[in-house]
Parts: sequence; C-alpha cells; structure tokens
Amino acid sequence: MINGQNGEIICVSGAKGSVHDFEMFKESDIHLLEDILCVGDKGFQGICDFHAFSVTPFKKPKGGKLTPEQRKFNSSLT
Repeated sequence: MINGQNGEIICVSGAKGSVHDFEMFKESDIHLLEDILCVGDKGFQGICDFHAFSVTPFKKPKGGKLTPEQRKFNSSLT
C-alpha cells in the first residue's frame, strides 16, 4: 500500500503461495480512515463494501464495450 501523494510505502504484506491482493487486503484487518481515498485496480472490485471512499476502474462487460465516459474515468485513475 502506498501514499499516492508522495509515493511513501505505508505497509507491505505477503502470503505463502498464490493469494489474490484483494483477498490479502480483506484478511489483513487494515482499517483505513474514512476520509482516505483508496484507489484499487480491477481486481479490487467490491472494496466499497469494506471502505466506502474507494474507487476502482470499470470492467468491460462480457461481450460489450465501455462507454467513452467510463474509458475516460479509467484513464484518470492512472
């Protein structure tokens, strides 16, 4: 986990074997302050259930396309 404003490493976590990042986050008991914006990648879909002030990119629907607004939003996250 990093501070997006200054690149400072906030915490590091590891696991034995193959464990998804979001699964590690859920099991970590890390609690973010309510006013902290959490930006995750597509693998963090559902993080809003754990931290309301979170955003993740839109995923392309099966057999569909993202709208221009969704693509612009996704680009703004990088």
